[in-house]
Amino acid sequence: MEIREYDGKQLGSIFKINQTCHAKPQSNVELLEQVHKGQLWMALVDDKVVGFLLSTYKEGPYIYNIAVLPEYRNKGVATALINKCNECYKGQDFTYLYVDVNNPAQKLYFDLGYRVKSIKEDFYGRMQDALVMVKSLGNNTSDPR
Repeated sequence: MEIREYDGKQLGSIFKINQTCHAKPQSNVELLEQVHKGQLWMALVDDKVVGFLLSTYKEGPYIYNIAVLPEYRNKGVATALINKCNECYKGQDFTYLYVDVNNPAQKLYFDLGYRVKSIKEDFYGRMQDALVMVKSLGNNTSDPR
């Protein structure tokens, strides 16, 4: 597996993974707008894009979207993408993300050192709350966010 920065050539693969992996995927236009504002890393296996992570900067480094094709889950792809993202933000105090309260990916985030900071009610729609999860990158001893 290789983690590589997006180079503009695999947008179709990114769109397809986004549509495949999310119950309520963002539109291609919304995703493309964020690609232009942030940083996008891709996970490739045999030159096939099997996952991606898009980060932006809001109140700090923010994991905006992460997706891995189902057949490549539980193989370290998401971990490698998140580690690459955090490595790129090593000069920052923390990174954060939002995750649906019912999403099993929470276990991965906990395992990688993220902790629940707060809950955003109705973030994903009516009665669909999100956990705000934060990871300290060790550059500041104060509480992130």
